[in-house]
Amino acid sequence: MLYGWKQGDTIAAIATAVVPQQGSVSIVRLSGEEAIEIAKTLFHAPGRQVWETHRILYGYIRHPQTQQLIDEALLLLMQSPRSYTREDVVEFHCHGGIMAVQQVLQLCLESGARLARPGEFTLRAFANGRLDLTQAESIADLVGAKSPDAAQFALAGLQGKLAEPIRQLRGQCLDVLAEIEARVDFEEDLPTLDELEIAGQIDGVVLEIDRLEATAGRGELLRTGL
Repeated sequence: MLYGWKQGDTIAAIATAVVPQQGSVSIVRLSGEEAIEIAKTLFHAPGRQVWETHRILYGYIRHPQTQQLIDEALLLLMQSPRSYTREDVVEFHCHGGIMAVQQVLQLCLESGARLARPGEFTLRAFANGRLDLTQAESIADLVGAKSPDAAQFALAGLQGKLAEPIRQLRGQCLDVLAEIEARVDFEEDLPTLDELEIAGQIDGVVLEIDRLEATAGRGELLRTGL
């Protein structure tokens, strides 16, 4: 269990800001094994619309017991693993405001989903290998960006550009370690270890780490806006 999340849990939440009498569209998002099943109990797509991944359906959200009309909406279906969380994901695109999305969310919870904790969709994306840690942090930075430069910096992180130098350094460290271990294990079969060359490689890694550490302050300035 990670952060109260059990494998197989289906979560639901309002994915857009809820502002009274503002905004034309509000989104309720489901993620998990039962997301599609829950959506099919609530959403009625007229005609011959097909429930296929990465398609948008038009229809009506109704109460599953009373068939009372809740909203006229669009539904976006994204099947695992081609989704933000790498789970089955369904989004109800409802009319804006408060009432419709709150009712739709409540129906999702009554149908078997549980309320998502803050940041849990991104947590699942991280846990399922969709994002690395720097990408997950960059999403929060992008949402809270206070300037165009801060937004661009966050986007670079989301695209993996901030983590790539770390991955390269890790690869270099593993190469050096493998070289040293090989000389220890197969001392008689391999040439003598070139200690100066190994030391130079290690020094290069240290210098690059120092350089990255020195540039970290710029990212913090962009995030805080100070």
